[in-house]
Amino acid sequence: MNKKAKKFDYVLAVIFVFLVIITIYPFLNVLAISFNDSTDTIKNVNFIIPRKFTLSNYKYVFKDGGIAMPAVISVTRTIIGTIVGIVCTSMVAYTLSRRDFVLRKPFQLLFVITMYVSGGEQTIFRSGIKSLCRFVNRLSQP
Repeated sequence: MNKKAKKFDYVLAVIFVFLVIITIYPFLNVLAISFNDSTDTIKNVNFIIPRKFTLSNYKYVFKDGGIAMPAVISVTRTIIGTIVGIVCTSMVAYTLSRRDFVLRKPFQLLFVITMYVSGGEQTIFRSGIKSLCRFVNRLSQP
């Protein structure tokens, strides 16, 4: 290995260590805040290690069972949303895989565009549906 490659490896190692630190730090900070005394949090005296270690924050959160129902709702929404998303994606994929589907190309184009331009997804979808409705209306007119 030559000297340039070794220097490049060291630079990459430093960059990756820096990226790991800035990625992990917010999680450690939140964890330290959760185990720290609430007065320190109000005063904004926080770091990675709690100054006054306490479990009172967790006792407060879990005391009346107020966290159980939101957790159940979150898990339920995640499961239902995943299942619905998979079913809808499968139905669209099957429909678009059929060569005899008349509007296959326009719908494929619509989905590809919305896949890459997610910011205007609803606008593109609405305009595509409006165009499709106008096309169907023109076909149905004598």
